[in-house]
Amino acid sequence: MSTSSILNFGQLTSQELIVYTTLLEQGMTQAFLNAPIQNYTKISYVRSIAEQLGGLPGTMGKVVPKEILFPIAPPTMRMQEYLEDSTFNPLIRETARMPVRYWQGGYKCRRQDFYADVQNTIRNVSQALIRPVLKLADQLVAAVLRDGKVLTDYTNTPFFSTTKPISPSGAVSGTYSNLSTSAPLTSANVSAGINRMMAYRGEDGLPLNVRPDTLIVPPTLYSAAIQAVELRNNVFSTNGNAFPGQAANTASFADNWISASGIIKQVVVLDELLDGGASIDTTTWYLAECQNPSRGGAWGLLVGEDPSVDVAIQMAPTDFSVATRDEFTWQVKKFMGASPGLGWLMGRFEA
Repeated sequence: MSTSSILNFGQLTSQELIVYTTLLEQGMTQAFLNAPIQNYTKISYVRSIAEQLGGLPGTMGKVVPKEILFPIAPPTMRMQEYLEDSTFNPLIRETARMPVRYWQGGYKCRRQDFYADVQNTIRNVSQALIRPVLKLADQLVAAVLRDGKVLTDYTNTPFFSTTKPISPSGAVSGTYSNLSTSAPLTSANVSAGINRMMAYRGEDGLPLNVRPDTLIVPPTLYSAAIQAVELRNNVFSTNGNAFPGQAANTASFADNWISASGIIKQVVVLDELLDGGASIDTTTWYLAECQNPSRGGAWGLLVGEDPSVDVAIQMAPTDFSVATRDEFTWQVKKFMGASPGLGWLMGRFEA
């Protein structure tokens, strides 16, 4: 209800009317505390990092490592005609490492202010605490994407690079690229990205069978994403969005094969891509394979989290903050980490 709908026929003083309208408008706080959207489960492989030792309940038996290892044994062998001797390739084992960090946040309030909260506004502290907890994983995976040109992965090269080694161990030579520049978000550039990722081959020289199905964009590119992959018909021109085989200096209206085929299953708007404040992040987009059931997960990004949240509340008269500073405090802590996964399942495209 808006304040303009309140009619005062003289029963309320101007001061009382302010209080009355304020009580009606207290829902504004709830608007800030709405349940946030979580996107990390749509675009990353999530692993629980907490375990419980047998026979030790609660905190005494809880185990949370400082680092999570993801072992990788890439295939390097392909069939050859048998002549006289058998051939054997070395079985290589590589490891992706993900550090686990401890995150925290909290609120404080003077005890007298808390007691004077007749509108229950600051008593929404429980919801205010859980909001950043729910968004932490999205912030971490967005940071991996934003910093991917300098953040190294298990290959000891930047997560996004034009010279990613096909074989990190050096068993075979050759590189591939999962980084594109001068590639604004258009149907033509999405098409080129899909073709490139589908052509990736492994150390054994066989196709990796990548099927990009997810477009990850900042909110500044949402409309461009819908135009590129969901519009059934599109205007193609040789000025940045050419249809394959289109003649120079022409424009055409044609079916959008990306939309018609349904190859892109989801457009994920990851708001946290803009957290860094860099202008390049407003026009950079990502293409990934996240929903291939035969892959067993979205292995392009890795997330490890303790499902539980540690909550510390100091409101008793004998609690330290209350006794020494006359303040109530509420705090949440959580173990979580995120890191690059398999680079050939993720591509970065800069405008």
